[in-house]
Order: sequence, then structure tokens, then C-alpha cells
Amino acid sequence: MRIANSRIGFEKSPSDARCKILISTTLALFFIFSISSLSPLSYQSAYVTAASGFQVLCSSLPGGDTPSDLYPAGAAAAFVVDSNNGNLVLCSGGTSKTVAAAPAGSPGFGTGIAGVTTSKNGLVLAIVAQDFGLWLCKGATLTGCKSESSFINFPSTFCNNEPSAGCFANGAALDPSLNLYFADPVSFVFVECTAASNYQSCKNLPATAQLQKEDTDCLGCDNGPAWVSLQGTTFYTTAYCNGYVNKGTVSSSKAPIIFTVKSELGGIALSANNPTKTMHVYAAVDGKNSPSFCNAKDRVGTPRIMDLTDGKSLPTPVLSKGQVFYGLDSNLQFVVDFSSKGGAVYQTADTA
Repeated sequence: MRIANSRIGFEKSPSDARCKILISTTLALFFIFSISSLSPLSYQSAYVTAASGFQVLCSSLPGGDTPSDLYPAGAAAAFVVDSNNGNLVLCSGGTSKTVAAAPAGSPGFGTGIAGVTTSKNGLVLAIVAQDFGLWLCKGATLTGCKSESSFINFPSTFCNNEPSAGCFANGAALDPSLNLYFADPVSFVFVECTAASNYQSCKNLPATAQLQKEDTDCLGCDNGPAWVSLQGTTFYTTAYCNGYVNKGTVSSSKAPIIFTVKSELGGIALSANNPTKTMHVYAAVDGKNSPSFCNAKDRVGTPRIMDLTDGKSLPTPVLSKGQVFYGLDSNLQFVVDFSSKGGAVYQTADTA
């Protein structure tokens, strides 16, 4: 197990979370169904291009900021986390606007978002800031939140005792009880924090043991589970540099690798937005545009959104140098980081 060497500060870009040697601070999504049985498959750089279908939800965030993760806000709209300040942004129709500001006490950045619709509070979103905590937007609409929580810090006793001495949450998920789940790519753990404790009671779930067995040398790039989807008790995670996709349940120690893409991965989603109207597993593949500090053997292939179930790539014509994919949602909406140039939010389609 590799441990983060030092903690010299916190960065505002989620791309910094990919490197725990060069920097110190190295989910979220809610999905509507789960795949009951998937056979392990391996995909290399060859792929089949799907039919046309692509649009820009917003070409930039307010202030030219960088997006980190997103959650569906409609058929062609997304709630987006502004990584530079932790605000909640709406992207739709080619434009973006801030609909809710991060509360006082937040660390000034955001990494992940999770959502679930409840009978009491409508759509509830959790905006996560890795190594710090989260805040809740209850009754989320296109114009903002009916109510916001204060910023809730992760319990220091729990986080300080993790293998990396921190809680590095990127992708996250909520269940109907508002319990929070996140994957930590530095400690190789899968974590649950309960809503009943105001997220102060956290534990590593049994699948952590399996995920820790997959710790391999990716040079400066974290290889642990980073993005997560959850439906019921079934979860899917993507790992960074070697492109593993694991599937398991929150109560089981078994979390087998069901896909190996052999390229660095970003977000993961389950979606029936395809011609068969059945649930497929989709992932954001960074390919050759993975961060330069990752192992060169993992920086291969065309950056793309990929239907892993069918083994094909979807229209993703945003492949300029330096782009890195992050969050991906069940509407096949995704965010792209242009490094120092901010980022944008897009939607693709599976039409073939």
C-alpha cells in the first residue's frame, strides 16, 4: 500500500487529486438501475464509433472556472460542481449560471456531487470537497435550493486513521436515506458515512479489502477507485490509471473487476439511453490525454465516452490536447477539464 508522503496544502482543481507524490491533496452520481451480470472484458485502443449525437451544455463556467462532477437536471441540463469554489452551477442551452453558493466554512473548492430524489425533500444533492466534507442542497431545482445545510466536515478521527491519513473523496453517491458513499483513490477504500450521524459515523465497507489488492504502481498517478455509481446496494467504481471497473455490493467483500479498459478512467454511469433501452455501463476514458505524471503505458488510446457493455465509443469530438474527463451521468452528460483554460460540459448520445 502506497501512502501519501506529505500534505502541504489543498488545490482547487480535481486534476490534482490524481497525483499524491507531486501534491498533497489528491461520487457523484445516482443511477436508476443495476446490471445483474457482466462478464469481464478487455478493451484496448480499437473501438467502434457510434452514430452522430453530441451537444454543448455550456462552453464555460462562471468566471472561466473548471467543472469537476455533475448530476442530471433534465434531459439536456446538468447540475455541475464548480471545482474552484464548490458552488452549484446549472449548465443548459450552451450557458451556465450559479444557482447556489457553497456555505460558509467550505474549503473553497468542490470535487464531487451525488443526488437522490426523496418524498420529503424532493431532489437532494450532496456537494463534496475531498478531504474536508460536504454540504447538502435540498429541494434542488433549476433556480437553486429550497434549503441548504451548513458545511459538514468529515470526522477527523476516522479520516486521520485511513491509510493516507485523509478522506480523499472524488465521486460520491447517496442512497434514499441520504447516507453518503465515496471511493478514495489514495487509500483504496470504499466508505459509507451515515446521514443519521450528520456524516460523523463513517466506515470502510467490506469491498475495501478487494480494492486494496489492486494497488499497482502507476508512478505519480493514483490507481485507486475514484468515481462511483450506486443503485440500491450495488455499486460500480472506476480506477484511475489502469482502467479497472469493479462491481460489488455495500455488504459484500467481493468486488470483482468486470471491465479492464487499459487506459485511465474518469466517471462511470449506468444508462438506458440507447437503442435497446436496456441498462449499459458507460465510462469516461482519458486515453492519451491522461495527466503527464501518470505511467506512460496507461496514456494510450483516443479520449472518449465509451459504452463498455457494447464495446463502442460514443461521439466525443472534444479531443484537444490536455483535456481530462471527470464526472459522467446517466444522461450521458460529462465534464471536461481544459487545465488552465477552465472546462466545459457536454452531452453525447448512444444512437447505434
